[in-house]
Amino acid sequence: GKDSVVTKIVISDGITRIGTNTFTRTYNLNEIDASNCSTLQEIGGSAFKQQSGSTPNNTQNPKIINFSGCVNLTTIEGQAFQDCKGIEELDISRTKLKASYITTASAGFGSGKDTLKIIRANGCTNDFSKLDFNGWKNLKTLELSGCTNLSTLSNVPNNVTSLDISDCTKLT
Repeated sequence: GKDSVVTKIVISDGITRIGTNTFTRTYNLNEIDASNCSTLQEIGGSAFKQQSGSTPNNTQNPKIINFSGCVNLTTIEGQAFQDCKGIEELDISRTKLKASYITTASAGFGSGKDTLKIIRANGCTNDFSKLDFNGWKNLKTLELSGCTNLSTLSNVPNNVTSLDISDCTKLT
């Protein structure tokens, strides 16, 4: 299809699943905002995948991903954000996602290790037992307040200047 000029996608209540290859070739996309979508449960594989090798030069998309209102979000299928370059801010606060969605490349966020500056996962109570940030060289802010199942936090980069682990009751 044609390349999109969309810069922001707002996902509202009523949507339960973003299907595979739904928003491909959105090269000018700056922000994905689902902060008011409590019904979203699943993001399909390659939902926001950019076509590797055909991405226009200097593309930086998206910079901000906000799923903070997606209280029923449990699944991001493999490579949902594959080849998205320049993700700087990820907010998965109050979702039901597992920590592995942040720290592995399975959902594509792992490729953000080079660009992510802010991670917000406040109030995540699902399987957030272990987080390992080895190699996250640009991470500046890490907000994990209220992650009641977080018991281990390792390899927090020296460049993190703001760390909120308040109310992480299992963290020792």
